[in-house]
Amino acid sequence: NESSVEDLFLSRDLISKLNVSLCYALVKCLLHILGSRNTLSILLAITYYLFCKFHVKLFHSIIHFQEVPPDNEFEKRIRPEVILANEIDVTFSDIGALDETKESLQELVMLPLRRPDLFTGGLLKPCRGILLFGPPGTGKTMLAKAIAKEAGASFINVSMSTITSKWFGEDEKNVRALFTLAAKVSPTIIFVDEVDSMLGQRTRVGEHEAMRKIKNEFMTHWDGLLTKQGERILVLAATNRPFDLDEAIIRRFERRYLY
Repeated sequence: NESSVEDLFLSRDLISKLNVSLCYALVKCLLHILGSRNTLSILLAITYYLFCKFHVKLFHSIIHFQEVPPDNEFEKRIRPEVILANEIDVTFSDIGALDETKESLQELVMLPLRRPDLFTGGLLKPCRGILLFGPPGTGKTMLAKAIAKEAGASFINVSMSTITSKWFGEDEKNVRALFTLAAKVSPTIIFVDEVDSMLGQRTRVGEHEAMRKIKNEFMTHWDGLLTKQGERILVLAATNRPFDLDEAIIRRFERRYLY
């Protein structure tokens, strides 16, 4: 939940004590094996050692989780938009046909999110943006939910009401919070439905300056100077007006699927 990072705390001193306990369990296990001919005693000693080893690894992973800083005020605003994978009830089996598309998404989305170690050598680069476009009612949003479910990723549904504010400068801070929160709950799929309304062309007549700043901030964190290597974040968008998107936005959608 939201307060899990703040409520739990395990010190480095505790981890060192657990490591000492693990060494003690290993010594005790060896002494039992060398000094006892009773099969049951040997099995109990080995079980005790494996039990201690498992819990030390578990506590190490919790410590790693604790190092994530708590949510700031802007991340707390976006936190209700996060949908965990186990809360999504749509899978690929619920979507008829589209076999080639689903197979392609398995390689582009599921593999990088589940096995990021395969994309750290420099030759392979995970896809950071996928665009689904086509007429209304063709199942683009449903497919986006199925992608998050099958990938076991957190799902953040983004709309204009999520990131806009009446206060000057807070729009950009909300966009930054969107990506920092996505990094905390990664692997994460940021889904923008009707993306043309939020990331449309910057040359539109009469467009407010605030909208341009939102687009610039979004692109900077998505694929720019502030992008961090190794973050398992995918921007997935759907639209029925792809030609209204800004050229820089279209470039960042490395894969585009027509329905």
